[in-house]
Amino acid sequence: MLSKTQIKKLGKSIRDCQNTSNEIPEELLISVQEHRTSFQKDIAEVFNILSEASKRVRKDRVVTFRIKRIESILSKIRRQPTMQLDTMGDIAGCRCIVQTDTQVLKIVELLERKFTIKGSNNYVLKPKKDGYNAYHLYVESPIDSSKKIEIQIRSQDCHNWSTLVEIIDVLFDRKIKEGEDETDLKEFLKLMSNKNALDISQKSRVIQIEESYNIYINLIALFSKNYLIIRNSWLKLEAKADHTYFVISVDKQKTPKISSYNNYVEAEAMYFQIFNENKESNVVLTHLDEVDFRKLCIAYSNYILIKHGFLKDWQEIIISQIEMEYKEKRRKNANLLVAKFRSTLEEEEALLRTEIGSIKEIMDNRNEEHYLSEDSKLDEWLQELEDRFNDGRQMRNQLDNLIEKNGRSAISQFLKS
Repeated sequence: MLSKTQIKKLGKSIRDCQNTSNEIPEELLISVQEHRTSFQKDIAEVFNILSEASKRVRKDRVVTFRIKRIESILSKIRRQPTMQLDTMGDIAGCRCIVQTDTQVLKIVELLERKFTIKGSNNYVLKPKKDGYNAYHLYVESPIDSSKKIEIQIRSQDCHNWSTLVEIIDVLFDRKIKEGEDETDLKEFLKLMSNKNALDISQKSRVIQIEESYNIYINLIALFSKNYLIIRNSWLKLEAKADHTYFVISVDKQKTPKISSYNNYVEAEAMYFQIFNENKESNVVLTHLDEVDFRKLCIAYSNYILIKHGFLKDWQEIIISQIEMEYKEKRRKNANLLVAKFRSTLEEEEALLRTEIGSIKEIMDNRNEEHYLSEDSKLDEWLQELEDRFNDGRQMRNQLDNLIEKNGRSAISQFLKS
C-alpha cells in the first residue's frame, strides 16, 4: 500500500504530465489503481453499515458503492489546481437513494451515530448553483482511521437530475458535469433541478430548449436501441445470484455493456483492463447488496441507458403548459404544443412496437441454452414493455381529453357571444 507521501507525490507527477500535455505513463496509472483498490475493505465495511441503517428508514432503498474511476480522478486533478491526491475525499464512496428529502435527513441522523464524521455538505438545505441537492457525509473508515469514505444520500428526484446531467453529456458529447459547457443545455438542466416549482415562463423555456435539441425523442431512440441489448444480457446474468459486483461500460456508439462477478478482485481486474484498452472509456465498477435489475437501473441509469424519470417529468411539464396556454386563451400556442407532443408520442409508440416485436421473436426462439429456464423472466420483460406502451396510450388519451374539453369551452364562449 502506498504511503501518504507517495500518494501526494503521485498526484504531483500526474499534474506535471497534464500541465505539459504529456501522456500519463503506465506506471503512474498502475499506482493510481493501487491507491484506488486500497480502499476496498474500508468501503465494504461502510457499505454494510449503511445498508443496515438505511433499511430502517426505507426497505426498498437503493444502496451501492463504487471506487472513483481512474478517469474521474485524473479529471479532478486537472480541474482543481490545488487538489492533492492524498486529501481527495471521494476516492471511495457509497450512495443511498430514497424517495424524499425527509428520508435523506433521517438516514443522516442514523449515520451520525454510527460513524466518526470528518465533514459534511448539506446540499439539501443549500443546493449547489447548478441545482444539485443531495447530502454528503465524509466518514472515518472503521478499519483504517487514516481513510475517509464519502456517503451520498439522495432523494429520487435529486438522483434523477444528477444522472440526467450525465446522460445529456453522453447524448450530446458534452462535459457539463465537469463544468466545461456553458450552453443552454446547462440552463435546461438548472431549470429541471427545480421542475416542481417552475413558473409558466420557465416551463416555456424548458420546452423551447428541449425542442431545439429534441432531447425527449433522442432519449427515447437511445433507450430503445439499448433496451434489447441490456435486457438480453440481464437474462444471462440474473441466474447468478451471488454476482453482486457489476462492471458497466458505454462505448462511443452510446451502447452499454454489463458483466457481473461474485468477488471484487475479478471485477476490479476487468475494470482496469477496460480502462487500459481505452483511456477515454466510460466505465464503472459498482456493488449492490443483491442482484436486482430495477435497483441497478435506478442507481446507474446514466450507464444502463434504457430508462429515466425525465421522460415522465417532461410529459407532465408539457401537459401542464398546454393546460396553461388554453387557460390564458392562447390557443395557437396550445395547438402548436399539442401537435409536437402528439407527434412525439407517435414516434415513441412506433419504437415500442419494434421493441415488443423483437421480444416476441426471442420468446419464439427460447430453446437457446440461456433461455431454457427463463420463460417467467421473458414474460416479465414483455409485460414491462407492454406497460410502457399502455402508459403512452394513456398519455395520448389525456391529451385528447384536454383538447376535447377546451374545444367545448371555445364553442361555449362563441355561443355566449
